[in-house]
Amino acid sequence: MINCVAAFFDQLRPETPWLETRKKELGLPTEAEMAESGPVISRRYFVGGLVKLEGARYFWLFSGIMLAAAILFVIVAKLYRTKEFFHDEVDEESSATRAREEGVGL
Repeated sequence: MINCVAAFFDQLRPETPWLETRKKELGLPTEAEMAESGPVISRRYFVGGLVKLEGARYFWLFSGIMLAAAILFVIVAKLYRTKEFFHDEVDEESSATRAREEGVGL
């Protein structure tokens, strides 16, 4: 059963990654062509001074942040105590008179 599912998804997988296909469409050199031509000096600027997170590292960073937030939420939810506030019951007539006296709802 598992082999059938894997074979099905293998048929859906493209021959080349989408980035390589797009580079070919745009006429840009692919990774293989760049490797054949030898070393190339390039300038890639990154502003911010910190480590650039890409791919799996980017995913795991935010997954860790979400896990920490979930754990913090559970702790706060366990320690949170609700407060109940009871209000005096006021009849409609007295509240209407009080509103008229205060000038509310004119």
